[in-house]
Amino acid sequence: MLNTTLLHQLITASAERAPDAPALTAGKTSLSYRELDDQVASIAAGLVGLGLDRGERVGIFLDKRTETVVASFAAARAGGVFVPVNPILKPEQVGHILRDCSARVLITSPERLPLLADTLAHCHDLRQVILTGPLTKPVDLPATGVSQWADLLAAPPRAGHRVIDNDMLAILYTSGSTGRPKGVMITHRNLMTMGLGYFCDVDTIAAHDTIAYAAPMSHGAGIYAIPHLMAGARHMVPPSGGFDPAELFALGLQVGPLSMFAAPTIVKRLVDHAEQADITPERCAHSFKTIVYGGAPMYAADIQRALRI
Repeated sequence: MLNTTLLHQLITASAERAPDAPALTAGKTSLSYRELDDQVASIAAGLVGLGLDRGERVGIFLDKRTETVVASFAAARAGGVFVPVNPILKPEQVGHILRDCSARVLITSPERLPLLADTLAHCHDLRQVILTGPLTKPVDLPATGVSQWADLLAAPPRAGHRVIDNDMLAILYTSGSTGRPKGVMITHRNLMTMGLGYFCDVDTIAAHDTIAYAAPMSHGAGIYAIPHLMAGARHMVPPSGGFDPAELFALGLQVGPLSMFAAPTIVKRLVDHAEQADITPERCAHSFKTIVYGGAPMYAADIQRALRI
């Protein structure tokens, strides 16, 4: 684990240690570490086959789903840079991000592409769109190739471009609440160091643990999945794909205590639900192991309420 220096290598290392261990669950889809590693390798090979060069950007405009996770690690394995785009953004906002980072590839769904078509015509660096499923109606993108996710999964093996730990891994965009979103560049070393720091300063994680994706995958909160990859733990997208306190409490009871990252508003809603539903501290402990909050300060009173349940 500690000899691993690149993000995507974490999945391969966990697959070698425990290939059949559950890695990712989203809706009715569940992948073992071996299956996740295989999908990441295939999509990475497909990206290289489509012409993705070292360090080029791969925009990911999807909701919480298996393909969102696979695409992020595949872009890294191919030697590119993944750029997660908040799925609630409007087309012109998506276009700004893709132009700002000079994205070469966009991975999105057939439902989202028609809404983006006019905007993508002005993204002059974009060369390929990869769709998670077939289009139901044609979309005119004369300067951009359109490929299918299923075809990339069937791509022949191909090595990714060589990268080192100081190479850029991802660009995470700010919310743009005080202006246009700005990209924050993150290297492999940044995330790997954060993961090790989590083990040292925040929590101990075992292979039987589960982290739930409560926050958007486009948010910096996604980096808190890294320590769980290091431990070979399970990653889970809540069944609804959104944030539902009752669903998360039930999910924790079903699969074991959850770890998660949450903004203060999410923590407050969890506490509100626990108090309104008269959930005992013992049951809370069965549902949640560790909650890391950030992105904004929390009122002391809300922290005290959270610590009481």
